Amino acid sequence: MYRIMLVDDEMNILSALKRALLTIPFDDLDGERPEIETFVSARQALARIAGKPVDLVITDFRMPIGRHNGSATALFWAKFMPGSVHKKHRHDNCEELYYVISGHGVAGAGPDRAKVRGGHVHYIPKGVEHFMYNTSKTEPLEVIGIYIGAGSVDKTGYVYTGDVTPADLEVSTS
Repeated sequence: MYRIMLVDDEMNILSALKRALLTIPFDDLDGERPEIETFVSARQALARIAGKPVDLVITDFRMPIGRHNGSATALFWAKFMPGSVHKKHRHDNCEELYYVISGHGVAGAGPDRAKVRGGHVHYIPKGVEHFMYNTSKTEPLEVIGIYIGAGSVDKTGYVYTGDVTPADLEVSTS
């Protein structure tokens, strides 16, 4: 079962993210409905994660611009906690462009892999599998980006494509 933890101090953000994630076809998640837990307190979330591992933690995911205020393109801001992985997925209905604000990690898009840190920009074409892994043990990896032509997460055509493996994290130095 795919376990997802959402942490945000705004209940409407938690509800919207949970609704969007539940639109993912179960066949794309190993045929099972994901277990999604929501927390308004980071302290509660940390206590919970210590007792039961999760596959993905999304914190402070914000969409200040999107379909909710009339835009056909969504602007998002996300914070990935130390060691967290945003598993492999693609967006069949839109392109994605993101800027790494702070932190460091490994990003994959199609066959390409790159070490990322604050100041890096990445473009993901429509339909290309991608992922993000925060390699830090102490600091979050923060990104801001846009879903070009999709005013909300549910309009991106999100498709889960699998776990990130150790081989996925190998970055070529040549």
